Parts: sequence; structure tokens; C-alpha cells
Amino acid sequence: MDHLVEQIEDGSERIICIKLKVKPKPILLICAYMPCNGSKQANTHFKECLDQLHEIITKYSDTCTPVLCGDWNCDLMKSSKKLARSIWMEEFINSKKLAFKPTPLTFIHPNGNESSTIDYIFVHSNLADKVNNTIRLDMLPNNTSDHYPLLTEIEIEMDSGKEKDKNFTSNKIKWDKIDLLQYQECLTKSLQENIIDFENDPTAITKLMDTIIATQESIVPTSKKSSQRSKHIWNDEIENSLKTNKKALYEWKMEGKPQIGETMQVRKRTKKQLRKARRQEIARQRDESLQTIMNAKQRDSKIFHKLVNAQRKSKRNGISDLCVEDKTYSTREEILQGWNEHFSKLATPETTDLKSDTNKKFDIDIIEEICKENAEPLVFTSEEVDKAINQLNTNKAPDIYGITAEHIRYGGDALLQGVTAIINNICKEASVPDCLKHGILTPIFKNKGLSTDAKNYRGITVLPIIGKILEILLRQLIRDIIDILQNRLQRGFTPGVSPLYSALILLESIAESMDQKLPIFVALLDAKAAFDVVNHDSLHRKLFLSGVGGTLWLLIRQLSTYAITSIKWNGLISNPFPVHQGVRQGGILSTELYKVYINDILDQLENSGLGSYIGNIYCGSPTCADDVALVANSPSDLQSMISTVENYSIQEKYKLQPTKSLVLKNVPSTRNTDFEFEINNTAMLQPSSALHIGIKHSSDLKKTINIHIEGNISKARRTMYSLMGAGLHGKNGLNPITCLHIFQIYILPVLIYGLDILLPDKKHIEPLEVFYRKAMKQILSLPNNTADAAVYTMTGVIPIQGTIHKAVINIYNKICGMESSIEKELAERQLLMSGFNSQSWFSKARCILAQYNLPSAHDLMLNPINANRWKTQVKKAVDSVWHDQLRTKVSLYSSLNYLSTNNILWRNTHPCLASVGTSSQDISRLQTKLKLLTGTYYLQSNKASFNQNSVDPTCLLCKESAETVDHFLLESNQRTRQYHSFNCHTPSLHQGTFYGKTSLRNRRNYSLQHRECWRCGKPTNTKEDIFFCKCGVVQSVNSLSYFEIMSLDDSFDVDTAVLSQKYKELQKLLHPDKHTLKSEEEKILFEEQSSLVNKAYSTLVKPLNRALYMLEQAGHPIEEQNSDVDQEFLMEIMEINEDIADADSPESLKPIEIINKKRLDDNISQVSKAFQEGDITAAKQLVIKLKYFTNIDDKIKDIYRGQF
Repeated sequence: MDHLVEQIEDGSERIICIKLKVKPKPILLICAYMPCNGSKQANTHFKECLDQLHEIITKYSDTCTPVLCGDWNCDLMKSSKKLARSIWMEEFINSKKLAFKPTPLTFIHPNGNESSTIDYIFVHSNLADKVNNTIRLDMLPNNTSDHYPLLTEIEIEMDSGKEKDKNFTSNKIKWDKIDLLQYQECLTKSLQENIIDFENDPTAITKLMDTIIATQESIVPTSKKSSQRSKHIWNDEIENSLKTNKKALYEWKMEGKPQIGETMQVRKRTKKQLRKARRQEIARQRDESLQTIMNAKQRDSKIFHKLVNAQRKSKRNGISDLCVEDKTYSTREEILQGWNEHFSKLATPETTDLKSDTNKKFDIDIIEEICKENAEPLVFTSEEVDKAINQLNTNKAPDIYGITAEHIRYGGDALLQGVTAIINNICKEASVPDCLKHGILTPIFKNKGLSTDAKNYRGITVLPIIGKILEILLRQLIRDIIDILQNRLQRGFTPGVSPLYSALILLESIAESMDQKLPIFVALLDAKAAFDVVNHDSLHRKLFLSGVGGTLWLLIRQLSTYAITSIKWNGLISNPFPVHQGVRQGGILSTELYKVYINDILDQLENSGLGSYIGNIYCGSPTCADDVALVANSPSDLQSMISTVENYSIQEKYKLQPTKSLVLKNVPSTRNTDFEFEINNTAMLQPSSALHIGIKHSSDLKKTINIHIEGNISKARRTMYSLMGAGLHGKNGLNPITCLHIFQIYILPVLIYGLDILLPDKKHIEPLEVFYRKAMKQILSLPNNTADAAVYTMTGVIPIQGTIHKAVINIYNKICGMESSIEKELAERQLLMSGFNSQSWFSKARCILAQYNLPSAHDLMLNPINANRWKTQVKKAVDSVWHDQLRTKVSLYSSLNYLSTNNILWRNTHPCLASVGTSSQDISRLQTKLKLLTGTYYLQSNKASFNQNSVDPTCLLCKESAETVDHFLLESNQRTRQYHSFNCHTPSLHQGTFYGKTSLRNRRNYSLQHRECWRCGKPTNTKEDIFFCKCGVVQSVNSLSYFEIMSLDDSFDVDTAVLSQKYKELQKLLHPDKHTLKSEEEKILFEEQSSLVNKAYSTLVKPLNRALYMLEQAGHPIEEQNSDVDQEFLMEIMEINEDIADADSPESLKPIEIINKKRLDDNISQVSKAFQEGDITAAKQLVIKLKYFTNIDDKIKDIYRGQF
């Protein structure tokens, strides 16, 4: 089964993922160990793990079906008094469509009772019908854990791996590697040799496109794709190793497959060499990809973003099933047919009112006659056409004819003249050829809901390039007309206006109601497939009434008449279907036309006088494209507004969805709130919060801020996890400068999205600052106790609050320059009427301007400043204030005496960071440098200051003076400096203390001499009986070591027979059942003593546990992710594990067991010697190896128990 299992790199120390290649869709098996309760940050760590799981499942949602198992540390079976983590877990399960079978109690409390169910196996709903009952395995003799294992059987079909989908995708042209001059010359020559009559030849457009494609193919010949699977991990060394291994395998088979002998050894050696070569190539490719990203960051930003995005995304092979209403499609061809049915249905209007349709047709016929009578030919110059061509986005998918923007842009003057002639001929005839109306629609997942449901996709259409050029030219003509008529509350698709301004108007209405202590009701309406169901006749009628007529109206109508679309999916293209309704998403004119289509309802609402007002300024319907929010101060007004929009939707034949349209309300407690709102005769939901323009709104502004900040942190955390594949982690990834650059570009915008509109205060913003600082410390590989001021100084950035303030000030200046806008009218009104304690955004912006000594809000209103000049001024003012605060804070930390703050004056990263190159050696050395600069490098003087025991601050090597930073860097003599660094200070990185040979014995004498009886208060310094005072009362032994508890010398060499005898004696003496008549205090102490004796025995009886405990007692614990292991040794261990996996009989496993047993015994002897000599560095390295040898020994024993 090895070929069916693939390890996934995503995960962490708490999450491990593997991929099982099964049919019909691979399974992503995720094993998780969630953080326990108890610490202050437990819930934060729990949410971090949930976010990481969310990102992993989302990343592989298209290619795998998730199955999650593990210790979740929350009880989902309790029906009452659920903890917060249980609620978060249920929300996560519901959002990812997971299910689980009820299970009995799985956790055993230390008192021996089964207490809770915290272990689960979750499967995706797609697999729910293939899962048998989950059972608890009670009787497992090898289970020493306090959890019961769970077993679930899932019916799956193994993937043979023989059937492979063919790749139908076309080769993408790399224009940056093409000789553009040669392409231009060849195309010009072809056009001169094959003259096309652009005015009279009806096939002129087709001939021109054929000429372009023929020229491209002559310059860039299409290469045939190999039918063989590409070998991503391959080089000459792997090829040679594979040949050698095959030869050795052949010779071994020819000898009859002997289990011992020369051919068997040769086969093993060649297999190891092959695996080693492949691992080295994988590591080389990974380092090369990281190096490419770091180099691109300095040279080419476009390539940098492309590489980062490629690393953070999974390889999406497309969905394996598609659900369209009640039908399910499975094969590639069937899925394409399903897409065709879904989008063709959207493009076909429902006939509901035949009379109304007939009247609209009649109106359109009359309008068409009027426009033809008044039609004047439009003529565009080659300069105007060239300008339109340059507005086309490059590096995009080709149209149905294989033409991209680059084909036209790099074609030269001859092609420009030809395109100009075609467009002018179209305008002259006022007729658009059918070949320019054929689009390619690609379904794009909306990142919400099931990826197999067609409703969760939007169709993006790629139109013919020449048709796009025509639309750009027409857009310039209609935009001036539309901008004049556009309702001021429409903030979507408006040049120079952010969609968030719609949220600003809504929040300003809520703030005004809070200031005036008025009730407020907000309805967020959702239209079903708003862009796809626009009625063409109604749209063209509105367009004519807006003032667009003559040839311009005829051309716009022609673009949608007899338009057709084909579906492109997974390399296949469907047959075309007619488009009878909708504005195609991806079209140049689509956004402008939709604004015309929806403008009437916004005017109706404003003219009705219904809705919220701020002073005399109407704010009742802030809108962004098709997202309409209705705001009113009374329920009756809001219901009337909803009914108005409902009637308009019926008239224009689009549907409002009652299940997705919501109402938020904030009503004083003295008023009646029992009011039901209806839409389409269905009651609307009234949740406590709802999403609008990316902001999770609540009627209470303070609640909105809290909810939104929590959501932003979660999204930013998930974005960080998605970027780990690109190298965004501290130690072995990209260099910190590149990581910081990625963080500022990809994560920071997610973290602060919408906060420049919400304007949180310092209390609300603190969780953001905590996340921001923690992320910076992780990138710099600094411990959590690093001073915050040091982090900001090193990175050259300012706190989140300063970043938000910059955005607020820039938005305010922009609003001041927006003449006749509703935002500017609100600013003028609120600055005059609102006090400094007002919730108004403009009142808070006024205070922020004063905080940084910038021009007053009133002065900016009268004289707005140029945007670029203002941004420079704001950056300088805001940065100066925060940098002054940082320099002051740095001066207050004694640990930061060596940290220069000059880089803050230069507004740059610290030279220590800026000087780091892109090599792995430079990155690994940086950690020590940063710790020295920030005072977190743990020296002997630090140990003396913070250790509860008496520790000598003198350097352990030179014995000359206290080991401070000065001594470490300057005062140690040249002869001992090298040894100083490796022998003395490397262990210090683990922030522990080693006391030498007599340390544990001295500690024992100290702890025994400083114990007092908790009842009589007398010293209990007797060594004969450490569990009882002379007064007969039992004593606590928590402060004693395991050696002291078991009355053993502090030595690695333990007589296990003596230890076992002592264990039995102590359990007989201290077992709680023998002291049931004692006081409650003594009962508790007996339970503690019995538990400690158990722990002491289980720790000291095994060499590995004993060694780990001694290292921990000496202040040098081995971390879980310890990387101080020889790479050759690790490769050797990996090869041993591979040999174990390859073993198919006890006889083939026996030699491995014998060799490992010998190495294990030798290692234990070496560990003993190192502890006897007090060589903690050597002991630590040996114990790390001991862990590996012990694991191998345990694995072999487990295999024997399984009896193959």
C-alpha cells in the first residue's frame, strides 16, 4: 500500500496530514492534537489550530475528501454548559460539512473514572453513508494512554494508479521569451502579402485572426506534449542509481531471492543510494524554489507574486462530481454537460408576464427605429484605438479564437490600422458581427459552500479581443452620461471610489442613531444571480431613457443580440448556447450597464422619503453594485422600503432570496421589538450579525468592531498558514526581509481590512497588536518574551494603530476632494454638528488629524491636498510620532542597551536584518545575532538573575568574570573564544542551566534541608523518611526529585531490581485506600504521593525516560522539534525505517533488530559515561540518538506483536 499513501507537507507539530489515493476521490487524512485547557492562551492556541485546519481543508477541497481524527480536547456530546471551544468546534464542523458518529466516553480522569468524550473521527458528508459505526477499543493491553482508541471503517476502493486523465490544456505563450520584433515584422509582412478588404469583405475579421494565429505559430511552434508522466524529481544521479538498483534487483532474483548473502546486501545498498539521491534532489529543488522567490523579490515584483501564489496553492485537478439541481455528473464530459445546462438555464429568461414582455418588445422596436433615424457614424482614430488596446489586461486567457491582448499590442502599425478599420466599419454599419459575440465562460468557485454544487460558482466570460477593444471605446462615450445620472448612494464600480464607502455611509447612519438614541433597522438584501438575469429589453430601454441613443445605443444592443457562450472546463469546450439575458461577467461594459439597470430602484427609494437621514442628507440605501442595504429608523419605513424593492424585482424579473436577505436591528429596551419583516411573503431572518461588503455588521457599532476584528485575525492567521508553503516561517524558510515583505503584502491587508472605516479604539485594537507582534517574532525566530519595542525597531514598522490612522487620514483627504459626493456632505455636516465624544467617523478622523499635528479637518475640507503629496506628508508625520515613542521605550529596557534605533530615523529595517543574504547559512546565523541584540540570548548572568536557586554568574569556561554580553563578545580571550561559542553558549540557547557532576546531589541536600511540616511547622530534614514528619503527619513531596522520592543516588546507572522493590514498598505504604480515615488534607496528600511515585517509577525504570528527566532537571530539556541532529545520522535512521517497512517476514526483520539492539546498548553506555563526566553537551546529543534507537526497537516489537 505504500504507493497509495503520500505524506503532505502541510501541518505543524500538532497536525499531521497524509493523502490516501482511493476512488473516486483521494482521502486527506488529518490527525490533530488540540491544545488542552489550563493556560491563559489555551483558547487562542485552540483557535489557531482550527484556523490551520480550515486552511488545509480549503486548500485540498477540490482534490481530496477530508477525514479528521485525533484528540480534540473538547466534549461535543454534552448538551448543556458548553465551553467556548465546543461552540467553535461545532461551527467549524458545520462550515466544513463534517459529520461524526456518537461515541462513548474516551478520556480517563486521573482518578480512574471515565469522564468525557474528547476523541472523535470526523468524515466529510460525502463519505457519511460509507462509514460504519465508530467503536471504542477497550481491551488493548498495549494502551498505556489515558484515552481509549477509536475505530471506524470506511468503505473505499483502492486506486490502481493505471487510469490517468489526459491533459487537454493548451500551451500558454510566454511573450517575455518571444522575439517581439520578429513577430511584428512577420505579421506586417503577412498582412502586406495577403491584403484584406476590411470594409467590404464579411470574413475580414476571421481572416485577420487566422493571420495572427499563423504568424504566432511560425514564431512559436506548438510543441507536442509527451504522453508519459513527467518526472518532477529526477536528475542524472537518480537515473544512474535507479539503473544500478534494477541491476542489483535482477541479480538478487536470479539467485532465488536469498534473505542473506552478497546479492541481498548489494540490493539494500543500491536501494538506500536511490532513496538518498531522491531525497537530496527534493531538498535541492525546495531550496532552489525559495532562492528564486528571494531573488525575484529584489528584481521583479511580478515574478515574485507569481512564485508566492504558486507555492501557497494546491494543485487543483478539478472536481470529480458536479451537482446541478437534482442531477449528479461524474465524468469530465458529463461535468461539462452539467455546466452547460446550469449556465444555459441562467441565460434563458423565465416567461412570467407575456403582456409585459410584449410591451417591452414594442418599446424596443420603437427605440430602435428612433436610433436608426438619428444615427451618426462613430469614427475612432488609430491613436484612440491604440490607447484602448493598451488598457487591455495582459497575461490573461485567450479568447475562443486563441487571441490574447499581447497578439494585438505587439502586432505593430499594420495590425493597428487593420483593427481600426474593422472597428470603424462596425460603427459605420451599426452592426456587430456574430464572431465577436462568442464568449468562453469559465466557472469560478466562490469559496463558500460545497465545491460540487453548481450554485456556488460564478461564470467569468472571456470575450473576443477585438470586441473588447470596441467595448472600451464605447465605455468612454457612455461613462460621462451614466456618471451624471448615477445615484449618489451607488458606490460600486465607480472610478476613484472604494466599495468600502458604502459601509462608511451605513456605519455613519448607525453611529448617528446611537448618538441620538434612536432605534435603527438595517435590511441586507440578496438577489439571486443578479448579473446573470438582467433583462435585455428592460436594460436597453433604461439605457435609452438615460440619454444614450443613436449609433451608440444600436452598438450596445447589437453586442447582446444573438450572443452565444461556450463553457470551458478542465481543457474541454462545450457546444455554444444562446445568451438571452444577463450582463456577462468579464465584459468591459457589464459593470456600467448593471449600474444603469439598478439605478431606478435607488432613485425610487430616495424620492419616496423612506429611510434614514443624517440631518437633511438621505442615507437610506447605501449600495455597492448588487449589494443593497436599506436603513430606516422605524420598522414600518423599512418594511415599505423592502416592499418597494420587492415590487421592482418582480417588474424586472430577478429574484430576491428570503433565506439570504437579513434584517439587523438595534432598539432601546423601552421600545417594542416584536416586528416581523417579510419579503416575497416569507419572514426574513433577524440574526445578531451579518456580512456586508466584507464587514460583519451588527446594529451595535461596538459589537461590530469586536466581531470584525476577531474575524480579521482568523483570516490573517489562515493566510499565514497558506503561505508557509512559500517559505513564510522563521528558521528554514525565506530570509526575514522577504518574509516581512510577504507579510506586509499578503497578510497585513487582510488583518486591517475595514478597520479604517470602523475605527477601533486602543482597547479593541489590542488583540490585533498581539497577533501582529507575535507574527513578527515568529518571522524573526525570536522568543515570545522579546520586548515589543525591539520587534518594531528591528523590522522598521509601526504598530497596527498607526497603520490604520494613516489609512483614515488618507481617506478623509480623498473625501474632501470628492465634490458633490454624499461623503463630503456628511463630512461637512458632522464636523459642524458632532461633538468630540460622538461615534461619527468624521468626528474621530478630526481627532486623529490633531493627534499628529496635521492640518485641521476644516482646513482640508476647504483646501484638499494632492493625493501623492498628502500621503508623503502623512507618512512622515505618523511615523515620526510612533518612532519617537519606540525610541523612548527602547531606552527604558536595560536588555536593549545594544540595540541601535538609528534605523528608525531612516525609516528602514535594522542593519542586522538588512545585511542578511539569501543563503541558508546567513539565515541560520541571524537568530543568534537577533537574540544578542534584543537581550534574549540566555547567558550565565541571566541564569543567575532569574533562577530560583543560587547560580554563579561566572562564565563556566574561562572562570574569569561574569558571563555578560560584553564578556561573551569582547572580553573572552582569543584562545578560548571558539570553545566559548560552542561549548559554553550553544547550550545556553535552550535557556537551561547545567550544574555539573554534583548539581543534582547538591540540589537534593538543599531541598531536603529546607522543608517544613505543614501542620507543626518544624523542619522535616530526616533523610530516612521523607514522606512523614516526626509528628506523624504526611508531607508533600512535590518539591523533591524522582531520585529523592525513590531514595536513589542522582545517577544515570540505576539498579532496576532495587527500584522495583522500592516502588512496591512505597505503593504499599502510601496507597490512598490504606488511609481512608485520615483528614481530607492528608487524603489529598496521599493521592499526590501515590501519583508521584507512579510517575517516578515509570520515568526512572527506562533508560530513555531517565535520561530525558536528568537533562530536564539539569536545565537542558530536549525540545520536540530539536534540529541539532547530524543529517547523516537522520538519513541512516530513515533508511532503517524503510528497511523495516520493506521487511515481509520475521527472518528479514531479525538482522535489523540485532544490529539496533547492539547500537542501543552501546548508546546507553555512552550516555552513562557522559553523565558521569558532567559533559551535558555530549549527553544531550547521545540522548537524542537514544530516542531514535528506542523508537526503532519499539516499532520492531509492535510488528512482532502484529505477527505480520
